[in-house]
Amino acid sequence: MFDPGEGKTVISVDRISAAPISEITEIAKKHDTARNRTFYGWAVVSVESARANNRKVVASPIPNINPYHADIELPTIAADDEYQRKVRLQQHFQQLADASSWQAADMS
Repeated sequence: MFDPGEGKTVISVDRISAAPISEITEIAKKHDTARNRTFYGWAVVSVESARANNRKVVASPIPNINPYHADIELPTIAADDEYQRKVRLQQHFQQLADASSWQAADMS
């Protein structure tokens, strides 16, 4: 759920607490439709949880598309081997997932 993909250390998120729910839902639905996906809702994590363990949260609005966009930047992970680096990244993903709750989108 919070895994940005192989080799990536930035997780794209929406700041739903800063947005009118109808507006951010419409933005998310358009985004997923463009990717041939169905939008059902968000995994919600607090800013405090997102910032834990040296992660950074950076507002990164996408002009004319999503003014509520942000990134969770994972810390640089120095590891002796690629396997250890992946394990440490996975720990960040799991911490975020464990700290999250589900907020279903209004499908009306």
